[in-house]
Amino acid sequence: AWTCSLAPGAIDDPGRAVALARAAVASHAAASRLNTLGGALLRAGEVDEAIAALNRAIAAHGAGGMPFDWVLLAVAARGRGD
Repeated sequence: AWTCSLAPGAIDDPGRAVALARAAVASHAAASRLNTLGGALLRAGEVDEAIAALNRAIAAHGAGGMPFDWVLLAVAARGRGD
């Protein structure tokens, strides 16, 4: 699911990547899996859900998150018009 989240249009059906990422988070809500879910949601156009998942990733990381958390948050904020 992560690879499908790296660029817009990387997959024909971004909902498939979201489903995979949701399943991964359901089995173990690690920071990296939450980050992947945030990226997949972002590419699927679910910006508010993506922001929530990325904020959960940052919290789960415990040390301020990973750089990709913040990159994806910036992309989401721009897409939302913030």
